[in-house]
Amino acid sequence: MISKNRAICFWVGDVKIFHIRDNKLQFESSSHNLINEVKNNGSITDSNRLRKYRHIVTRSVQGEIKDSQVETKIIGDLSEKDIFIISSDGVHDIINGLNLQSYLNSSGTLIQATKRIEERLKKEATDNFSMIVIQYI
Repeated sequence: MISKNRAICFWVGDVKIFHIRDNKLQFESSSHNLINEVKNNGSITDSNRLRKYRHIVTRSVQGEIKDSQVETKIIGDLSEKDIFIISSDGVHDIINGLNLQSYLNSSGTLIQATKRIEERLKKEATDNFSMIVIQYI
């Protein structure tokens, strides 16, 4: 949600939000999945051992409020042309925040970068994918 020169970002589940300013990654949210939860509580530090569980979601929108709690981030003082990318795991399984930054830096326009990302996903994605791109003007 963007209002009065600030963005209020919120997410739950296997969604990620990326904030990019001047084609540089400023913020990348963490998905609510088993791998991240286990890494965050310190019980296992080698996420490769859990890779097969990467799509097990630990939070989601559902009837149980304790399992539906969203995470939030407020980004103030938005600059002209700040970019927000909201993606499903089908996108961020293939393309991480630094890849997004690279696509933006090597493309003439945001539309061109988005088309290049979509072309790659059509070739490589093993899961369904969706992505919303928002540019603040």
